[in-house]
Amino acid sequence: MRIIQIIDGYRKGDGVGNVVTVFDKYFKNKGYDTKIVNRQLLASDLEMKIFGEEDIVFYHLAFLYDPLIDKLPCKKVLVFHNITEPRLLVGFDEEARIKCSAGRCDFCKTASVFDYSIAFSDYSVKNLLEVGWTKPKVFKLPIGLDTDSFDVVSDEQVFNKYRKKGTNVLFTGRVYPNKKQEDVIASFASFRKEYDPEAQLFLVGSLPKGNYYPSLMEYAERLGVADAVIFTGHVTYEEYMAYYKIADIFLCMSEHEGFCIPLVEAMYFHVPIIAYNATAVPDTLGGCGILVNEKTPGVVAKEMNRIISDMDYRKRILNDQDIRYDRISSQNLDSTYEHVFNTIIDGCGENSVYGNTRNDYTTDSEIFREVDLPFADMQSVEGRQIIVYGAGAWGSRVYIQVMRSLGTEKLAICDRVKAGSYDEELGCSIYSPREAYDKYKDAIWIISLQDRRGVLDVAMMLRDWGVDSDSIRIYDKFSNIVR
Repeated sequence: MRIIQIIDGYRKGDGVGNVVTVFDKYFKNKGYDTKIVNRQLLASDLEMKIFGEEDIVFYHLAFLYDPLIDKLPCKKVLVFHNITEPRLLVGFDEEARIKCSAGRCDFCKTASVFDYSIAFSDYSVKNLLEVGWTKPKVFKLPIGLDTDSFDVVSDEQVFNKYRKKGTNVLFTGRVYPNKKQEDVIASFASFRKEYDPEAQLFLVGSLPKGNYYPSLMEYAERLGVADAVIFTGHVTYEEYMAYYKIADIFLCMSEHEGFCIPLVEAMYFHVPIIAYNATAVPDTLGGCGILVNEKTPGVVAKEMNRIISDMDYRKRILNDQDIRYDRISSQNLDSTYEHVFNTIIDGCGENSVYGNTRNDYTTDSEIFREVDLPFADMQSVEGRQIIVYGAGAWGSRVYIQVMRSLGTEKLAICDRVKAGSYDEELGCSIYSPREAYDKYKDAIWIISLQDRRGVLDVAMMLRDWGVDSDSIRIYDKFSNIVR
């Protein structure tokens, strides 16, 4: 038996990579034969039987779901890091928003594919239970911080360049909409104006493409703190350590976290924490640090000033953080890990859900519901209008097959590109999507696109217009079935 961890994009320093590293060390120390697969699976992996029936795969889900996981003949454990809520990316990163939507949609079926699941917060456990997991199959683990990588000499240039003037405020994590760096900047601007005009803010993390980073720079300029806000971009480990060591406050305003490892890093480096009370953050802090329930800049700035000016208060915060860190540090988690992993491994030896299927993915987080609906059963739509989305080759095929069953009276077709034209083969005019929706608001929509990203984009657009999930169907060209 081997323990195989699968992750698409393993980076040792990031949150998911840290977990993979800690898990691998644990399993190696226990004498298991381990392997890390750092990519999406290939069909040849299945054909070559790389994965044996006795192997146990720990699949890390933090973004897109790999559909080939469903086909593996071995025991499977879902390691759920959570997936950013697509609403937080609207207007900033459309491609990532669609991918997060796809990941969340596929997440809904995981209970029928995996034998067990692991989450790192009550928030993520709640998400698992919402999509059909049962408590005996769900295990919660604190994330043990891999501090071996911290045993490096901090970068002296950071110390020299940002020698102490005023308060140093820090937030680490990629510059991304769900992290809400704009709220960090707003609170910092209020603190600098009211309490410390020499304060500096360090936003340490990679800079994305798109308009989010430029909008943050413009926002800092508008608030009059552009010269005091330092976007570092990607930094070395030595530089990363140095920023923690010069920090006086760690300020987190993130609105979506599956765990938030930087909070634990701040505990390790004895930096007092102020964090917004959202998703997994309160669970990770476990009663330490300062949780704020509102983001009013003046309120947050007042709390920042108290930490800087009241030394007894600061010491109490740091003492509570030290206690919390000791409780969740990797060296003190061995017994917890042993209980969870032994239970999972023993359970996987008894039976597996491999081969089971389930089609009723009805959850609050779904975009559309998969329902088997062969064309022969189209009469079951009870006289409702049917709109085929997409007038390409597959859309025309769908239109013709539905027409043979129902005729043309309750049938229409729409397409963004071909809107306004007349199709000689189909014998009908092609609507624009909006025209079709405005004319037939109670219709059933059949999306004929075969690109999953495109399907999700259309499905989310229809949901935004008010079309319910049960009225959105997907055409699968391989099975010639509408789902």
